[in-house]
Amino acid sequence: MWQRGFYDRMIRDERQLEEAIRYIDENPVSAGLAKTPEEYPFSSAGRPDSVDLREYLGGQPV
Repeated sequence: MWQRGFYDRMIRDERQLEEAIRYIDENPVSAGLAKTPEEYPFSSAGRPDSVDLREYLGGQPV
């Protein structure tokens, strides 16, 4: 199911959730597609209407 070099990872706490979000936001910058995460047109980084992922957790702790 997974390609070589890739693996799944359980997010166990708030810090890891924030790290995962930061990693995703920085991917277009690392790939040279944008100078900042906010400049990438398909990113929700920095958008005022962005959804807080914690809402999807139903108020449950990470």
